[in-house]
Amino acid sequence: MQNRSKNPNLEFVKTPVIIGGQRFYQVKCIREYKCSVNKRMIKSGELGGYFHELAIDEHESSVWIENGSTVGAPTCETVCAQPLQKERFLHSEIINYRSTIKMMTETWQLYFGTSEPSMINVVMNKSDNLLLLVDEIYLLEERIDKIGVINNMQIILLWLMLGSILDAFLKIHATIFRETEIIANQCKKDKKNAWKERSSILINCIEKRNDITREESIILEQINNNRNYIHFLNNETPFDYENYRYYVYQMLSIITKLFKVQKDYKGIS
Repeated sequence: MQNRSKNPNLEFVKTPVIIGGQRFYQVKCIREYKCSVNKRMIKSGELGGYFHELAIDEHESSVWIENGSTVGAPTCETVCAQPLQKERFLHSEIINYRSTIKMMTETWQLYFGTSEPSMINVVMNKSDNLLLLVDEIYLLEERIDKIGVINNMQIILLWLMLGSILDAFLKIHATIFRETEIIANQCKKDKKNAWKERSSILINCIEKRNDITREESIILEQINNNRNYIHFLNNETPFDYENYRYYVYQMLSIITKLFKVQKDYKGIS
């Protein structure tokens, strides 16, 4: 893009959005001014179109384009605005498993506590918070699909919430099997607090118990790793939305399998 002088009335939103797998930055008006190109007043706080990261003049916003337009990566010395190509972001399987997860939490609360007050009972009783995470994930997926673009913070939030569901399930599973050899050996200091162990350790323990296969263990490790990415600090990027949808389905299949192991252990039909 040809170098232009910075427009003091404009800036770019710091968080990029992903359009067609590419990073774009949205232009924002920070003080009202008359745009000669668009022949109207651009109001303070108004959001405009999107610029490809390679089409930004030294990271300074110099021109306004209307919302719904994009400026792509330059292929020559000049570029022009194009209509914004929105994508479809289909829902994951998470909402279809809501009733299953609700049944899990009710079973944990009813059958997996202790006869006396304990932290184990607290863990089981608070398990229904998983349903709040399921609902939040669904709402975020809905918002992303409606807008037709996804930014890095949204994909981080999706992985964070998905990883939190996995983390809670692993801790509950370890708590249920706290008296068994592998879990008890891992939690020698306080097996009643097996739920305090890190997810990565619990995945390894559950694999050693043969509750999951090596391939399933790798899938859970991938979800846990994506949850732990702090993109804006260490410059690592979580998997994209399509990978996210794939891993949602895989995780839900695995925890459904583990729930059957739990019921068999307690003799619940």
